[in-house]
Amino acid sequence: MTRQNKLIAIVLGVTVLGIIAELIFKNILISNIFFIIGILTLLVGVGVMLYDSKLLFGIFKRKSPVEPDEKLDVHKVASTKNEPIRFRPTARLTLILGAWLIAVSVLVSLF
Repeated sequence: MTRQNKLIAIVLGVTVLGIIAELIFKNILISNIFFIIGILTLLVGVGVMLYDSKLLFGIFKRKSPVEPDEKLDVHKVASTKNEPIRFRPTARLTLILGAWLIAVSVLVSLF
């Protein structure tokens, strides 16, 4: 199963889950739950993006007591930090799923 097929299956599953939950429970409760899960999923996606972008590359270098203090190569740190942000499949999936959950929560609250 390709990534695109997995994404389509997840989005359709969430949509069907929203429709079934709307028939069983109150609309506002389901809408609030989907909205909160969507916001949390978006935050996880942003966290994954920031983690992969290596913004904290030169900060957390461990110093061992045996080695003398070594200076970091400023050019290496700068070139690593200035790389473009890459959307890994995990980040892309969580961002799309979070946006879709928020859209489903709005649609559930409207109907």
